Amino acid sequence: MLVSIVIFILIASASFVIGHALLIRGISLLKLDLSNQKMLMIYSVLFNIPLVLVYFVMGSDLNLNNVIYILIVINSFIYFYFHFFNMSETARRIKILVGIYKNKIKTVSDISKHYNYDETLDVRLERLKQLSQIQMVQNSKYVLKSKFFYNISKVIMLFRRLFCFE
Repeated sequence: MLVSIVIFILIASASFVIGHALLIRGISLLKLDLSNQKMLMIYSVLFNIPLVLVYFVMGSDLNLNNVIYILIVINSFIYFYFHFFNMSETARRIKILVGIYKNKIKTVSDISKHYNYDETLDVRLERLKQLSQIQMVQNSKYVLKSKFFYNISKVIMLFRRLFCFE
């Protein structure tokens, strides 16, 4: 039983990554106005539906504790994957390292040529708009549309203060 659970977790995790890659390509082909992060969040939640259905299909072979264990392990992987993917999408350090590797950045002054700060800010603001977190009102004035990420940031700032990271 344990071996079959481990194999199921590995197959489900690989299926998640492959499905995400196909979904990103499909969304880009359809030119949908949906950020990669928002799409991944939706996909992560919906991915749990077939996992729970396995419990009902296999019924007597899996007890509820096994299903809960599977859901915890796979969702922990999905959580890790989301942050790994998000970092690859947004991290300035990653872009700088790739620029150095491709010989586009050789000096500090090359960074500003390779990494446009204004463009990056525009991309981040657009991403926050796509995630329905901010909206533009009047002439280029932004206001919070949702406090979801704002409240998460307060928790992160508290964490940083508790561990003296600030």
